[in-house]
Amino acid sequence: IIYSFIINRSYQISPVLVAMIFFAISSFLSGFINTINDHTFFAGNFLANYFRVIGILGMILLFPPLQNKIGHDRLAIATLWVLRIHATLIIADAFFVNPINWEGAKMVLAKSGNDFNRPRGLFVEPSFYGIYAGISLLYILQIERNMNVRMFKLWDIILFSLSMIASTSASAIGLLLLFLYEIFRKYGRISPGKIMLSLSALTLIVIILSSRFQQSTLTGLNVKYVIEKVGSLRYGLQNENIRVRILGGWIFAGKIIKEYPLLGVGLGGENQNRILRRMGEFHEGDTASEQVAYGPGSVMPISVVIFTGLIGLMPYLYSLFWIVKSLSSRLIGKGLIAICFMWGNAFAPIIWWYICLGISINYKKNILTS
Repeated sequence: IIYSFIINRSYQISPVLVAMIFFAISSFLSGFINTINDHTFFAGNFLANYFRVIGILGMILLFPPLQNKIGHDRLAIATLWVLRIHATLIIADAFFVNPINWEGAKMVLAKSGNDFNRPRGLFVEPSFYGIYAGISLLYILQIERNMNVRMFKLWDIILFSLSMIASTSASAIGLLLLFLYEIFRKYGRISPGKIMLSLSALTLIVIILSSRFQQSTLTGLNVKYVIEKVGSLRYGLQNENIRVRILGGWIFAGKIIKEYPLLGVGLGGENQNRILRRMGEFHEGDTASEQVAYGPGSVMPISVVIFTGLIGLMPYLYSLFWIVKSLSSRLIGKGLIAICFMWGNAFAPIIWWYICLGISINYKKNILTS
């Protein structure tokens, strides 16, 4: 943002910017009114998260001109190479012990004798890789369509497919299916059978070779994990993912709308947790997630309505649907909408980076310079 403001000195006024300015105003009112009416409100936690909203406004205002100056052809190729590296690391993680671990927000060297972990490469958890890879693949495919060029090779499609399958993340699988569907629409002449045959052969090779490495963490454990997760869906509401992450989130959002309909409980995880504690549903310490009735952080619209109410939800959703409505950025928008129901981090910078890319695609020539 600082580089864009000082060096590039160009900005873009877009409908998304107007909508998010309205969102920032409503978010501020939410914090102000909650501070007055509730002595348990965490003002410091609110302000820390509000600064992130201000940062998002800076991204929306300044990034699209900078992205256009760099060029989407160059950005797409750079993104493709970054994805190739990450995909290779994810697949390698299925064979060897990952030397990288995370302690909170710090990346550290892994200690020997760690418990089994699903392949995640350099990411904190596999689903984060799936979300990043999914939206990045759709962005590259969008640029292919817009510029009528070919960037993906067949081996790229196989590599990314295998890495997203190896991650054992439901988010990765969902976004992979969306990507493959769009690929088949664009390149109808590529035989789906040929791709599936190649994927099957390489998957078999992975399973066979993995028995040679990491006897305690071989790919068979990942396969077993996926089978158990899928099989557990038959338990319906007794299943943790369905009850807590999906149904529990909507129930919690309904309670927030009933008690704080317009402006929500205010930004910040501590302010969300203060309401959960009030309901007797705050899980902390050794409390297992299976004992929790609400799962507020797994869906973006739920997170937004909890933090900022229905007034904040409207401009937020408008920003996403604005990306979808344009043919020039529709693939990016589809990915963002899909991620909305897979992840609860509504203000993650990576999400807004791709929203900015969608804006810049639609405003290549209409850029203001200071």
